[in-house]
Amino acid sequence: MRTCVILTALLAGLLAATARAQPLDGSPAPHAADAGPQESPEQAAHDAALRAQILQEVTAQEDAKLAKMREEMRDEIRAEMTTAGAAPQEFEQLPEEKPRLNFFELDGFFRLRPVLFQNFWLGWTRPDPLGYYLYAKPYSGNGQGKTILSADMRLQLDPTLNISENIRIKAQINVFDNLVLGSTSGLSDQATLTILSGTQVPPQQVSPSNLVRDSIRVTRVWAEVTLPPVGQLRFGRMGSHWGLGIYQNDGNCLDCDYGNTVDRIMLILKIANHYFVPMIDWLSSGPLYNQYTYDPLGQPYAFDRLTGAYRYILEIARKDTPEELRKTMEAGRTSINYGFWGQYRSQANDLINGESTGIQSVSPSVHAATPYFNPNGTYPQTGGQANNFPPGAISVRNANFWIPDVWARFESRKFRFETELIYVNGSYLLDVPGKLNGVDGLYSHQINLSQFGAAVEADVRLLPENALTLSLYSGVATGNGGNTHGIGNHPGRGNTAGPPAPAGTIDATPIYCPSGAEPCPQNSVNAFNFNRDYRIDLILWREILGGITNAYYIRPAAKYRILPGLEATFASIYSQALLWSTTPGQHSALGLEFDFGLHYETDDAFVATIDYGVLVPFNGLGEQSQGLPFVSPQVAQAVRLMLAVKF
Repeated sequence: MRTCVILTALLAGLLAATARAQPLDGSPAPHAADAGPQESPEQAAHDAALRAQILQEVTAQEDAKLAKMREEMRDEIRAEMTTAGAAPQEFEQLPEEKPRLNFFELDGFFRLRPVLFQNFWLGWTRPDPLGYYLYAKPYSGNGQGKTILSADMRLQLDPTLNISENIRIKAQINVFDNLVLGSTSGLSDQATLTILSGTQVPPQQVSPSNLVRDSIRVTRVWAEVTLPPVGQLRFGRMGSHWGLGIYQNDGNCLDCDYGNTVDRIMLILKIANHYFVPMIDWLSSGPLYNQYTYDPLGQPYAFDRLTGAYRYILEIARKDTPEELRKTMEAGRTSINYGFWGQYRSQANDLINGESTGIQSVSPSVHAATPYFNPNGTYPQTGGQANNFPPGAISVRNANFWIPDVWARFESRKFRFETELIYVNGSYLLDVPGKLNGVDGLYSHQINLSQFGAAVEADVRLLPENALTLSLYSGVATGNGGNTHGIGNHPGRGNTAGPPAPAGTIDATPIYCPSGAEPCPQNSVNAFNFNRDYRIDLILWREILGGITNAYYIRPAAKYRILPGLEATFASIYSQALLWSTTPGQHSALGLEFDFGLHYETDDAFVATIDYGVLVPFNGLGEQSQGLPFVSPQVAQAVRLMLAVKF
């Protein structure tokens, strides 16, 4: 448009000059030959200046018109886009208003999980030498029934209070935490039988307890304070997670049940693109003391520092946030993350039950809000001193553990490789009833720990939009050696004073101290236990054995996205014990499991999954009783359904 204006101005100037050359009477202009005197240089300069002035004035007028038209169009576009609820990209450079801080945010989920288990005790006809089956058997039918049908629910609330841009308080609250459907039937003098019950009552109203919890359980509360440019301070009761989660797992997944919850103070520093995070955990406070008798409002104190158990942790890691990882994937680059999570645990003394075997500590909550220190019900104290401990109530623990844990992850749009390795080393003193030189008593023995665990996960993503994922997972966990028997997930079974558990035992303590003599014949605990929320299957490790230990496994798997939000999964898991002598069947091979699943999730966060698994057990899980024929294990099956809503 501006070009047209300039041409118009030039044409106007040309016409003006031509007009000056024409005679006033309109007669034809004279030929150059008979014309009068030529135009002087002064006249030519004047004409040029006139043309420039005309051009400048016309250009300015047209620029003003164009600016006005552009502003009118801009106002119209702004009004249309505002009406449509869209942010005008044309004005992204303009300063936007600061987003309003939401004081209260609420995340979480609600889930319902029906399950059907078939033959989880693998056809055993008798319990092991300590009286245990591989899995609970129904009461009905003289224990011959093979099917378990159950369902549970949980509402998990994760609220956040944003005090300011730099300060927030977070919590985790579980409502009806894994409450089994139908487990709180309302009985009365009108409905005296469960079949006559017409309502469910809150869990705390059920008596006697049916393995239920309070209706509302506050499990975690902590604060996060950002201190620019130093870092972030966190303190309170919070979840703990590291790496793949084989050791520290916060249990925040949709299908998780356990999770590590710790009382912690931690400071997060970021230096040279690496995180440096010192932490301190209170594992146990020791006995508590309140100044006034049975006063529920007073402030109790942990008054014996040496009975407390503490953990000191240093994390050094390079970790991408989820947003950083997403941007790296979109840019086609490879994300390289790694880290070290080392901890030192210590405890000088422990508070124990003087009448027990010395293995079990007394919970600090037993002594909360009361001045009367009474560890076992037989040594009442008077007054509020609580410092004259009865015989056997204090045990010298002298516990020191060193636990290094390393993790690494390499991930691109088409590939992921992630691994975690952990080693546990340490020792502690354990009081075990015994006899030395003919004298009965509690004798202190040193127990040594040397444990190792590792896991590897590898994914390859294929087809357009990564519709197909092929995976290979593997892991290993050490077991208890020597002459011990038992897988290693339930070391509380059996007796440390002996006799040792015989062959065919599912699980038992690896410690055997028959007398007061030191050292014990069996004084090592070598079984590393994977966190129970790190799951690789549906049946063997998740349910029957209760966690990966004393074994290695190989798990090839595939996941295919059929439609947006709908995925089909398949996995096969082979498991073998590291030490054949620790298995109930006295063989190494444990079993081969096949798991199939369909998982569906909508854009508005409704989730529905169904999984089917079949376990083909091998002779390591067979029934081996002394003096009786070996009984081969039978196939087990499981169906798991989950309906959930995330928010």
